[in-house]
Amino acid sequence: MTLKRGRLSTEDEEFILSNFNSMSIDEIASTINREAETVKRYIRNKKLSLVRTKEEEETHERLLATLRQRPYWSELKKTLFDDEIIYFEQNWINFILDLAEDISFAEELILADWIVTRILHLRSMQQQKAAMDEITRIQRELTQAYAGDKDDPQVLATISAGETQLAMAKSSVAQITRDADKLFKQAEHMHKSLKTDRQERRDIKTTADTYWDYVAQLDNEKFLKEEGRQAELMRLAAKKAKLKLMENHKYLDGEVSPVLLSDDSILLDDEDEEYGEDTHLE
Repeated sequence: MTLKRGRLSTEDEEFILSNFNSMSIDEIASTINREAETVKRYIRNKKLSLVRTKEEEETHERLLATLRQRPYWSELKKTLFDDEIIYFEQNWINFILDLAEDISFAEELILADWIVTRILHLRSMQQQKAAMDEITRIQRELTQAYAGDKDDPQVLATISAGETQLAMAKSSVAQITRDADKLFKQAEHMHKSLKTDRQERRDIKTTADTYWDYVAQLDNEKFLKEEGRQAELMRLAAKKAKLKLMENHKYLDGEVSPVLLSDDSILLDDEDEEYGEDTHLE
């Protein structure tokens, strides 16, 4: 099979971006019918990193576990092939990360449908490629048959069969192309709908009461973790400041007086007045 040359198509680039973390360069090159060096050069030019930090790896695994617990996941596994499952996982995780994990369940369902539609579109593109390869093969055989003896019944039968196959193959390509275009438009519509829903939700959040906006953000695990960290830092700072304010004040002459605003010192002063004890420390 002759490898494609020239610039990478949009579909080729999308496939590389979606699979460079889960497939080898040779596997990607074989799938999109390109030279491995072409794929490697694209990855290098885009400065795509195959290595994730420990934190990125933990986030990736956490989101992957979250996806596999979704109610729609079991149904997806029944309809997608293994390589398509990997494609879905990578796109879902990358999209969620791009949104900083700020996505509603309704938006998530649109996202799932969008990725599935993209997968179906890729299937159609692969079918289209296979059909085009079949047309090339038939045309090559017909060229050889046309050069043969036209009076030979076998040659004529070969030509007749080849022309019939060619017509069927061309019709198949036309139908596959129409289906692919339809899926592409559906994917565009879903993506636009997802962007519109998110924009409307952002507008609502902008005008919403601060309290409810904050409560909504608590569903974001990353936000919740950071808020907990900040709360703990504030607690420690308040404790340190309280201890500082409760320290006794020492005058220049060496006399020490308790802090008047301290509840403990006020209680202590009351007790000292009752029992006639001296509260000043040397």
